[in-house]
Amino acid sequence: MKFSVIIPVYNAEKYIERAIDSIVKQDYKDYEMILINDGSTDRSLEIIQRLAERNSRIRVESIVNEGVSHARNKGIELANGEYVLFMDADDMHEENTLQQIEDFLVKYDNPDCFCFGFTEYTEENGKLTKKNQVNFPDLWLKDEKEIDRCSMRLINETIFGSVWSKAYKREMLNKYNIRMPEDMFVGEDYCFNLDVLAHCREYATAKNHFYKYMLENSESIIRKYNPVKFEQMYKMHERRKKFILDHTDCNSIEKEAQIRCNFVRLCMSCFMDLFRKECSFTHRQKIAYIREKRSVEKDRYHKEYLRYFSSNYKVVYTLFSFLGQNGILLLAKACFCLKFYLGKNI
Repeated sequence: MKFSVIIPVYNAEKYIERAIDSIVKQDYKDYEMILINDGSTDRSLEIIQRLAERNSRIRVESIVNEGVSHARNKGIELANGEYVLFMDADDMHEENTLQQIEDFLVKYDNPDCFCFGFTEYTEENGKLTKKNQVNFPDLWLKDEKEIDRCSMRLINETIFGSVWSKAYKREMLNKYNIRMPEDMFVGEDYCFNLDVLAHCREYATAKNHFYKYMLENSESIIRKYNPVKFEQMYKMHERRKKFILDHTDCNSIEKEAQIRCNFVRLCMSCFMDLFRKECSFTHRQKIAYIREKRSVEKDRYHKEYLRYFSSNYKVVYTLFSFLGQNGILLLAKACFCLKFYLGKNI
């Protein structure tokens, strides 16, 4: 069997059948579909059991609700396919993508991981509207040295942070016990992919778009204020930092610049949430929140950044509004590199 398609299902009665149909109606048949009912309280279980009775390739497993990472890990345990594909219950695959993915796997001599592009859609009154396409150029990295040389580029691409835009060799996942981190609800896909990339012997990408990602159903915690979001994202930052130090073929200046740029990205994501309507903090509480994060940070540069932000967060927010996240990150990276080459302490 070539593929195990794993779909966690939680209260997805509105769209789960559409997601399943996008696989079942393909001409390709060398797959199994593993539906993990993650404690749904709506009609999701009833729907997927009905579909499983009609199709022997569909398997249903019900578990107590412990989150999407636990559900995906359960799916990996049950999988029999040579490759694992993840899919979200509200998304879809493009037509006949499984055959095209297999063709690329053959072309690239069955790599440990194959990454493909996706298209973002919105839906209104049953009509899908294409909004954006995300991909990575065709790439075939045939050994660990090539992977290390390109890894910095890979981990900074938007497409790297998703698990549903990739096919993973199951043998590799089991050999190195690579699983979704169940203690995280922010950046868990990204950390999973870091572990995969650290153990890959071959890695391939294609610019083709095989996946339909529905935007309106993806209001993730990353886009909302949450009091523990900083701690969650800091876990991701630490794992990304370790990966950069251990698995990227860059000089120390480039590595340090990237690590600090990533920290700025983390802070901007979390601290901008203080301005969201869900956050009821007063002005003093916002400053206290940032200072609290500074008190636990050990890196001197990071402490200085937090100190500046707590004193000037309204200025930084204004800059963010005009420059956007990428502009702020570029500015931060440029400042770091300039200070380093001038020999100043940072």
